[in-house]
Amino acid sequence: MSRDRGTNSNYGKTTAATNLGSGSSAVSISQALSSLLPERTYHYRAAASNTLGLSLGADKTFTTPLPHPVLKCSVPNLSKKGDPPS
Repeated sequence: MSRDRGTNSNYGKTTAATNLGSGSSAVSISQALSSLLPERTYHYRAAASNTLGLSLGADKTFTTPLPHPVLKCSVPNLSKKGDPPS
């Protein structure tokens, strides 16, 4: 079992194959991704093989969000040391 991914349906990147064992039960899969660009649509699909051949999953997409802005501000000193707050 491997996963294809990329910024279009030609994919371009494939994860290393993972052995899911034998049997016919449904199996959950997941993959952590890094170095994704903000506000970009990515395509992915699962690919599985056995002695009967290769089976490709349907093309799926997700879009990464815009990054959260970082706000920097300074707060003035509102009271001097020893003075009660006003």
